[in-house]
Amino acid sequence: MKIILVCFLVLSLLSIDSLKGQVDILDFSGVVIDTTTKAPVANMNVFVANTTIGTITNQNGEFDLRIVPMSHIEIVFSHVSYELKVIYLGNLEKSVKNRKVYVYPMINVIDEVVISANKVSKRKKDASRIYCESVIREFLLGDLLQSECILRNPEILVFSKQGSRFYATAKSPLVIDNYRLGYTLKYNLEYFIFQEIANSDISNVNNSFYSFKGTALYKKISTSSRLAQKRWVDNRTKAYAGSLTNFLSTLNRNQLSENHYTVIKPGYLNGTYNVLEKRIESKMDVGTIDSVLFFDETENKQRYLSYFPSNLFPINKWIREGSTDGCKILKFVDTLLIFRDFIDTPYLYDDETVLFSIGPGQLTFNELGDYQIYGGDLIWCYLNYPVKLINLLPLDYLQKDDK
Repeated sequence: MKIILVCFLVLSLLSIDSLKGQVDILDFSGVVIDTTTKAPVANMNVFVANTTIGTITNQNGEFDLRIVPMSHIEIVFSHVSYELKVIYLGNLEKSVKNRKVYVYPMINVIDEVVISANKVSKRKKDASRIYCESVIREFLLGDLLQSECILRNPEILVFSKQGSRFYATAKSPLVIDNYRLGYTLKYNLEYFIFQEIANSDISNVNNSFYSFKGTALYKKISTSSRLAQKRWVDNRTKAYAGSLTNFLSTLNRNQLSENHYTVIKPGYLNGTYNVLEKRIESKMDVGTIDSVLFFDETENKQRYLSYFPSNLFPINKWIREGSTDGCKILKFVDTLLIFRDFIDTPYLYDDETVLFSIGPGQLTFNELGDYQIYGGDLIWCYLNYPVKLINLLPLDYLQKDDK
């Protein structure tokens, strides 16, 4: 059985473009109010999580967004002087106007690296912070040397370190310039976890795991350099490959095998979904059962997810034509593993692996990969793919936008 050590990231996903005019546009407007003073809050960022769709409240605290209604939309309210506020809008809400959104003032705390309960010297604290910041650059940003992905305000990071594991949060949005893809991010880091794994029997794999979660407002970097623009378009195309949008576009055109995608239902062959607590030791043939290792954020521990490579899921049987030309509807209740072959071997375990689910929802998508989901919770979780901000596109990105 092949074991993969992974980074696990859950994304709340949505697309902003209307599917060829198929859907209505949701008008969402209102005013942001200070809970304590009852005064309006100006200059607050209001945006759809992990997209380029956003605005800023005016001097009267007012905002206005036009977005596509989904099963739920994650709207973020962010300001350096206020606690982060997140609200969800459902697909039954076609117009939400004059909504009052109350936010709490930020309570200032002293920034300190917590190494242990014992007192330590300032030199050790400084060394620990330098180490923590280097891990953030390597695993969260994906650029240890900050040659392409630069964190402009590392001083706002707050670390807590216990043994071989440490946690990081930020008391205000991280400002990140991603010169690989051509975006500036205002990233609200909810948490980052990193741990070295000792005495591991996993060979040829980096013996550590990390996990992070946050919401970002993306903005394209302006440049007059045609060379830089071409480089960004090329890199976005590479990042787009293997994305949910790319998968759905390929699925719409019925070209999964031609684009090296394999869809498998995890668990035993009788359909039972099985998450393993420990490595399976059996006399079964190595090629019969496999597994991937992921970090379960709900229980703060690692888990094994088993699958049979031969247990292919006939995803095309769960697709029907939509009411608009070029649109299709996908509905299934299983949790699936999506493999994309980018390493020339016969094994699935060394390919890009994603956990895919839409619950009881109905996913509508077109040939561009533009999509909506109603009545479900869409999960597209990268498992063994090295998820880092330097390679993440905004969720409303469509490849046609760069053509």
